[in-house]
Amino acid sequence: MHAWTDLFNEKLHNWWITGIKMLPNILLAIIFWILFYLLARLLRKLIYSFAHHISKSKAIAGLFSSLINIIILAIGLYIGLNILKLDKIAISLLAGAGIIGLTLAFAFQDLTSNFISGVYIDFNKPFDIGDLIQSNNIIGEVEEIGLRSTTIRTLEGLQMLVPNKNIFQNPITNYSRTTSRQIAVNFPISIQDSMDNIERIIVNAVREVKGVDKSRAIEFYYTDFDEQRLKVSLLFWIRQLQLSDSMTAKHEAISAILKALKDNHIERLK
Repeated sequence: MHAWTDLFNEKLHNWWITGIKMLPNILLAIIFWILFYLLARLLRKLIYSFAHHISKSKAIAGLFSSLINIIILAIGLYIGLNILKLDKIAISLLAGAGIIGLTLAFAFQDLTSNFISGVYIDFNKPFDIGDLIQSNNIIGEVEEIGLRSTTIRTLEGLQMLVPNKNIFQNPITNYSRTTSRQIAVNFPISIQDSMDNIERIIVNAVREVKGVDKSRAIEFYYTDFDEQRLKVSLLFWIRQLQLSDSMTAKHEAISAILKALKDNHIERLK
């Protein structure tokens, strides 16, 4: 019994002596940890303000500021452990964190993919909140851009959460940034004895349609013919403010063409 007591007292004495000898290192390590903690907080605020100024996104700013905060704290922890001569523990912790990170990345591949796509969308800005876009056969107004998904309000009034990966990997049409658009109208007409005035009649009719961009030429082409008819292709540009502008312009152009053909006794064939 005395042997165990002596061994225990000897261990306590050795630990006490080691603790006294390590006291300067412990104090220095604590000072380093406090300094790195304060530095991490300061850099987190600065990085948040800088990232928010560039991306205009609180989510992106919070992400980068948090990453910087974690990196600074990890560096401080590593230095403190080295001061305490526990560098092997520090290396083990870093290796373990790396393995855990890789494991989580493989386990949540879709989440990681959506996350990276969200960061790309936020920085590259192919669209903004309020834009009318089309992606994956979904047309609607962007209500929110998150790091995992984008919220779109469809033309039917449905709210849809679209994973950012699906948007990133597919073509995006941004109607809000499409200020001009070309409209094509194709139709057949009968072959007349005189074809000289047909192009002028049809082009003049379309030029009077509301919304047609008169600064651009209206293109008129005969694309094919047979014994009785000619196939006509008419191309013109409009200034598009809303998605419905293209449908409205095409509707009014067809109405104007039909009226012009009828008024000039030009037969329209099937």
